[in-house]
Amino acid sequence: MSAADLAFVAAQEQALVSGVAAAIGFGELLQAEGVKRNLYVSAALHAQFGSLVAAVPDQLGEVVVRVVGDDEWGFVASIAEDGDDPEVRFAARGAVALDLMGSGDPRHWVAGEQLVASRG
Repeated sequence: MSAADLAFVAAQEQALVSGVAAAIGFGELLQAEGVKRNLYVSAALHAQFGSLVAAVPDQLGEVVVRVVGDDEWGFVASIAEDGDDPEVRFAARGAVALDLMGSGDPRHWVAGEQLVASRG
């Protein structure tokens, strides 16, 4: 998926940004370049990918798309958080922290811990 397609998908109503990009949006001091991009999308939006963007499934790709069932999407969206950009919403801090913990970079682990601690 190209950067433009990623930005387009991230701006959709049924998409949430997670991982490093969301952590940066929450104020964590991380480097965004060279890391995987994480998105949560509804099953309905995922079903439309082929007609919306040029995305090719790739286990080693730079974009991780987590598909949330349509029955669960309402809850996931209700605990999402707004970012500075009105078109982009972030996954809940706990989900972002879990995505960061999946990284091999200890700086991401520290940021994940700080996100959970800041939730108080």
